[in-house]
Amino acid sequence: MPTIVKEVAGGGTDEPTIVIEPTVTAVEPTDIPTNVPIPTNTAATNTRDLSLADSGVTLLPVPKIYEGDLVTFKIAPFLPEGVGINDVRVQIFVDNRQILKEILNWRSLGGDTYGLYEWVWNTSGQAGQHTITVTVDPDDQIQVGDEDQNNNQVVMNVTVHPRTDLDPLDAESAWVTESNGCCTLHVVSGTTAYRDLGQLLELTDAAFLEAAEQLTEPLDQQYDVYFIDRVLGQGGYATGAMVVSYLDRN
Repeated sequence: MPTIVKEVAGGGTDEPTIVIEPTVTAVEPTDIPTNVPIPTNTAATNTRDLSLADSGVTLLPVPKIYEGDLVTFKIAPFLPEGVGINDVRVQIFVDNRQILKEILNWRSLGGDTYGLYEWVWNTSGQAGQHTITVTVDPDDQIQVGDEDQNNNQVVMNVTVHPRTDLDPLDAESAWVTESNGCCTLHVVSGTTAYRDLGQLLELTDAAFLEAAEQLTEPLDQQYDVYFIDRVLGQGGYATGAMVVSYLDRN
């Protein structure tokens, strides 16, 4: 129950002030979702200091990781002025095992710097709960711009779900790869692109040859082309390969 206390300010009127006494409410425990950051220091970010926040760590695929998935990490720390992309090293541990120690390697069209480390964690036979530890500048090599080492690490719990939890169609899907004169095509079994793979091999060969002739550029390498069964937006999405949405609809 709230308590009413009368206070009289100098020269003011006699008005009641309501003081509410705090109560304690028990909270039932809940299941831990796939990616749960363990609470870290929530002090204000030093805008002149290298740091890594919980929101700067992304694991793919989403929304869930299933046993057998090859997990990609996107690590996006805050870089102060004067600290370059090649200055920052990233270290990733799964439980007590180091799986990566590399420099940042990507810059978005908007100029944001991050590390994209593809398929670095093979989860085969690893269903269950795991602790992921991500640290930037783990060896404290950056002396100017990273004076505070306490904000360089994120620790999070990740659940790898059993393969048996997958929808049967998804569980049986697999990447299928075929090559032609110009390219290596990647499609997923059971999709429209897989059904039309023979036709796509001919079309991509002809399209790349025509483009090379118009640009007067030789086809001096094999290009990776991925045909996927979903539509991706064009908000700055970019990769070293070509990704084409291919569905049975306009």
